[in-house]
Amino acid sequence: MILLNVPFNKAYKWHIPSLMEWYARNQAKHELVLNWVPWRPLQKVLQGAVERARRLGCTHILFTEHDHWGYPVDGLDVLLAHDKDVVGFLTHYKEPPYFPMAYRKKDPSLTMLERKKNLRVFRPSGLAQCDLITWAFTLVKMSVFDKMKDAGQDPFASWGAVPPDSCFCQTCEDLGIERWVDGSIEIEHGDVPISHIPAMRRAFESILASQRRLNLHGMVELDEEHDIIPYQLELQKEAIQARNVKLAPADEVPAHDSVLA
Repeated sequence: MILLNVPFNKAYKWHIPSLMEWYARNQAKHELVLNWVPWRPLQKVLQGAVERARRLGCTHILFTEHDHWGYPVDGLDVLLAHDKDVVGFLTHYKEPPYFPMAYRKKDPSLTMLERKKNLRVFRPSGLAQCDLITWAFTLVKMSVFDKMKDAGQDPFASWGAVPPDSCFCQTCEDLGIERWVDGSIEIEHGDVPISHIPAMRRAFESILASQRRLNLHGMVELDEEHDIIPYQLELQKEAIQARNVKLAPADEVPAHDSVLA
């Protein structure tokens, strides 16, 4: 049995259709239990999910959030096959320049709870170890939370300047629990479909160039590959094409008759 945790604080137009279609196709196969919680603080939702999953005897919790969509129908099968304590799919920032949201620390001695620029984004081509992973579509074994409980650690105990995913990943690191991200699948984030990102990034670059602000390296810490080509536009375009996603013109509204098409 797997608990599907969905905090819901804002309606994104493609989230509910995508989630419900994915849930309908996977509920019986994986004995999914939907933990849909609207209008509550995120750390309270996460705490409640762990408590409910433990009470029901679940083996895993699958985390997502209300601004994600485009879930692959076999995504849970892929994550289960990896057999990792913490593993999820890649996603990206929902605002320009749409950098990937997978992170590694520059200085391993610093924690993810310190408000310093110590995280660098990277784009894995397959399964890769990371320091910080998001809740886009992330599977966590219940044994992880059992280890945290035995150690007297609750990563969702408080809410402050540090987001819950950072607190969770730092607690994992303190207990020697690895985090993994699978870059072979990218989960949609926000209102801009992946197929539109190259066109949107070109428009964003044009605006910055006109304002003589083309270099964004001060906005987000990038890894060595990102430092080579501004924004990695061509690499991201190649990655999209490798997934057989048709690139749409910037002025074309995408059709979403099926979020799994």
